[in-house]
Amino acid sequence: MKRLLCVCVMVTLCLAVLSGCGWAEPSADDPPEPPTFTEPVRPQRAGEVTITTQQRVYPVGVEEITVTWHNGTDYDAMFGEAYQLQKWGGSVWVDVEENPLPENHSWAFMAIGYFLPPGESREHTYHVGEGTMFGPLEAGRYRIVTSFHFDDDVPIGPDDSHEVYAEFEVA
Repeated sequence: MKRLLCVCVMVTLCLAVLSGCGWAEPSADDPPEPPTFTEPVRPQRAGEVTITTQQRVYPVGVEEITVTWHNGTDYDAMFGEAYQLQKWGGSVWVDVEENPLPENHSWAFMAIGYFLPPGESREHTYHVGEGTMFGPLEAGRYRIVTSFHFDDDVPIGPDDSHEVYAEFEVA
């Protein structure tokens, strides 16, 4: 019984100390903090894999966005054609809706893998113009969301795909 009473007292003291630490929840009046323009993938193994756009700002009506993939790890990486566009909605990133297609049709990406050896970089172009899945883009702040996996992740399981982001503006 003494042991249970001791544990209860310790828990109460810990909660009292923690409640006085001054951690304030953000209020509804605080403006949201926009994310930074450099959001590399979380570190993977030794180093990281990142993508960056060739330009920070593109004109309205841009047809394609070229990114540079860089593999800063000691492992072979592979990426493909699939991507998603997101637009900054003022407080969160929102998926850009796919352009509609005729009934019984759907968008698809070519199933291909691009090899990216350790320490190397390569360019890849994503099409965003009129007639593409997400184009044409109106003015705003966007990011390309895509993924890669490491060559030794095969077969690829649900935890083996790693997302990367590259931000840009259309003005």
